[in-house]
Amino acid sequence: MTQKIIETQFQTILFLVSQHYRQLHSQSMPLNMEQNWAKIVKVATPNKLGYELARNALELGYSHSALEKVLKTGEQNLGLQKETLENLSSLFERQSINFLIIKSYKTIPYITADIDIMVPEEQQHEAIRLLSEQGYHEEEGKHRIPLPASIRNRLK
Repeated sequence: MTQKIIETQFQTILFLVSQHYRQLHSQSMPLNMEQNWAKIVKVATPNKLGYELARNALELGYSHSALEKVLKTGEQNLGLQKETLENLSSLFERQSINFLIIKSYKTIPYITADIDIMVPEEQQHEAIRLLSEQGYHEEEGKHRIPLPASIRNRLK
């Protein structure tokens, strides 16, 4: 019985986050309103699939507080990423630093937890100096920035 529940939850996650899976199984994958959405979200979210799952489930008319919470958090994260990208872009453009934003292609949509940028080797020291002035710091060989208080307060 436990195996069947896990299998059903996995199929639900795939159905809601993968357009390809949804097209292949649209006739054979009826979702019911009695899904244990809290458990499904608990599995999907650490795997970076919570936002897409919640967005699609709510779009299809399923309603649960766990879905709504994940959607709200995902929208806040997307907003923070957009704001961070705009700040980085503005900072580097003002100082004529060339940069490239790098992300791996994923077949299933997800919200990334970080932003990867690449700058030419000859501009790296200047880029690091500028980022440091903005509050970025190095952690585990990577440069990170703590969220400004104004953003942290919006998340509460």
